[in-house]
Amino acid sequence: MIIVLADTSALISLEVKGLVGLASKLIQFIITTAVYDELGDISRFEDVHGRSAKDLLRLIERCVVVVKPVSLIRNI
Repeated sequence: MIIVLADTSALISLEVKGLVGLASKLIQFIITTAVYDELGDISRFEDVHGRSAKDLLRLIERCVVVVKPVSLIRNI
């Protein structure tokens, strides 16, 4: 499996088209706690990016996207 450290913009762009869940069959998405916090902020908007952020937060709850502190990411 491919491991990808994704930033907020990349995840939102992929999820606008609903690709994160599909790609997770081949790719393990890892994000930092800062990206997680940004998704929470973006999810408050009622636009396409806000909806995508909400979808991503649900994928995080299902462990499709994994949140790790920066200190643990350095060891990957």
